[in-house]
Amino acid sequence: MYDARGKSSNQSGLIFGVFTVAVVAVAFFGVLLMPHGKKTGAVPGVAVASQPQHAVLTVLTDTPTRNYIVALGKVSPRASERLDADVATAIADGAGKNEIAIMMMKSTQEDLLSEIQHLARADVSHFDKAMQMTKSGLGKLSSSRSKWCKGTTYETFASLGPARVQARIQNEFGYGTPAYAWMLDLNTLLLEAIIDAKANPVQHGPMSPKDQQAMQGVMVRLITNPQIMQLMSVQGDQAAMMRAMRNLDMCSLGVTGIDAFQSLPRDTRGRMWGEVFSGMDENELQRAMAQMGAF
Repeated sequence: MYDARGKSSNQSGLIFGVFTVAVVAVAFFGVLLMPHGKKTGAVPGVAVASQPQHAVLTVLTDTPTRNYIVALGKVSPRASERLDADVATAIADGAGKNEIAIMMMKSTQEDLLSEIQHLARADVSHFDKAMQMTKSGLGKLSSSRSKWCKGTTYETFASLGPARVQARIQNEFGYGTPAYAWMLDLNTLLLEAIIDAKANPVQHGPMSPKDQQAMQGVMVRLITNPQIMQLMSVQGDQAAMMRAMRNLDMCSLGVTGIDAFQSLPRDTRGRMWGEVFSGMDENELQRAMAQMGAF
């Protein structure tokens, strides 16, 4: 049986991994692991173009996968061709749907690293969509009292080895689950942002004193959140900190963080994202993704 986890087992799915470096960490775990429900639909803006059948699409026939493959081919034909060849080999070796899905989510990292900096010139609307998608998923998780919102879930990770943590998270990405579809939609959305930034680059400019002031207001809003205040009150006492974290609603915290970010003026959000991605180099991105270790 083909092992999709092979040499890429310590790599993150590129676009998804890079994006989560820049947002609230709980948003990554929250929406990534959203509970089963209605499947996610197609991401607007990526037309399914007439093209030779990609090897992935001979096995994974859902709309989110197809949209992602189309967008990937537009951003990096080299990455798409390499994935096509690797998947064709895996299929010949007996790989099934779940193995191909895992393989696809890990692939193309090296080919796409050089494309990430285009996000510094992407229109802020792309990031707004990603934030809203994340916020919606976290809200659903919180309402359903999902285990992925409970601090105790992440506490147990501390006692598990990296391989077991990786296996637990990958189990949530079985082919056809909403978690898989959500991740592909988010990846596609960010690939769309790169495509748009290449065709219609936006010069956001540097952060201004007014922007800094607005962001300070956001920080104050976050610090006054009751859950954050509870953590701050036990700062320095590790045992008390761990007890406090067990009672946290991580998903609710993620929603609070995104709400605060969305309250920033549009131009401020654009300049912030511009600085986040223009200030990253490939080495920093590789280190950030290696530290995540989820994939």
